[in-house]
This record gives sequence, structure tokens and C-alpha cells, in this order.
Amino acid sequence: MNARCVSSEANPSQQSYPVSYLIDKCGFSPGSALSASKRLTFESPDQPDAVIHMFKRYGFPDADIFRLIKETPTSPFVQS
Repeated sequence: MNARCVSSEANPSQQSYPVSYLIDKCGFSPGSALSASKRLTFESPDQPDAVIHMFKRYGFPDADIFRLIKETPTSPFVQS
């Protein structure tokens, strides 16, 4: 199931969960989060949090993890 995105500029109270997650957890700007969320399919933090924790276990600092997510958001978060 693909996440549907609502522009935060048009209706800020109805952002999709991936948009909110990317802004709140990963530091994305609203525009970047909206763009990246078009390729994401999660509705809870379980899967993306697991990916972030995995990177941390391998010693990646937060800045590198979030840079990787911004550059290739479909790789870590999209379910197969």
C-alpha cells in the first residue's frame, strides 16, 4: 500500500505518516519529506525505526544515517 501525501502547505494538519516521520525523526524539510514520501510505504515507525537502529548498531552516526535516507529514501524504508 503506497502512502498518499497531502501538501503541508495546502493542509498542514493532514500530513501523511511518512511525511511527519521524515520531518520529525530524520530532520527533513517539509518539501523534501513530501517528495521522498511518494516512494515510501509505511504507516508506523516499526520498520523505519528498525532500519535506523540497524545502522546505529553498525556504528553509523545519526548525520550519516539521515544523509543516506535523504539520498536514497526507497532503499531503507520501502517494503518488498
